[in-house]
Amino acid sequence: MQFDRKYEKQMISIDVSIFSIIEDELKVLLVKRAVEPYENMWSLLGGGVYNDETCETAVKRELKEKIDIVCSMPILSGVFSEPNRDIRFRNISVAYYCFVKENENIDLNKSKVTEAKWFSINEVPTLAFDHKDILVASLTSLRTRVYDIDFMKEFLPKTFTLKSLQKIYESILGTTLDKRNFRRKMASLDCLINTGVKNELDKHKKSDIYKFK
Repeated sequence: MQFDRKYEKQMISIDVSIFSIIEDELKVLLVKRAVEPYENMWSLLGGGVYNDETCETAVKRELKEKIDIVCSMPILSGVFSEPNRDIRFRNISVAYYCFVKENENIDLNKSKVTEAKWFSINEVPTLAFDHKDILVASLTSLRTRVYDIDFMKEFLPKTFTLKSLQKIYESILGTTLDKRNFRRKMASLDCLINTGVKNELDKHKKSDIYKFK
């Protein structure tokens, strides 16, 4: 059977938006490209999908190989298939996002990643390829799940004040939330427990510290 040249030189890759809550703020981990195209520009972490693996397996492998992080549940955020998104060849990207806990150790494999840095979601630099679009898609997907507590509590702090929890939600949603409405929403979800401990760092009235049920 003769090979149809319309399908020649096509690649499937994965790109991952790696999020973390650091100091009550949503941040994304970016890596600096060491080679062309887009040498010295920041990008999402990613790579090609091997012929013998699924896209989800490729995500887990790339994170383990490049930054030594285990991702148990990568979340699909979209497929990016613009024919000219990669100037080298036809490259279809399957995009995911995942979370890293604030205290998780990032160990760079310097043969694959020379530099990595956490950026505030509001201070992301210009990104290589179409990675800005991929990041926006991942953030949009995250925002649809922000009140799914079983999902959120896996990466939110174990204990927190209501003020700090609201600050985290505002960072994720990219907007200011009304204090009374936010607390009413959290109460309606019936997901919080008052630990009975006060936040001794408060200068004036000591805030209650909460945790998830």
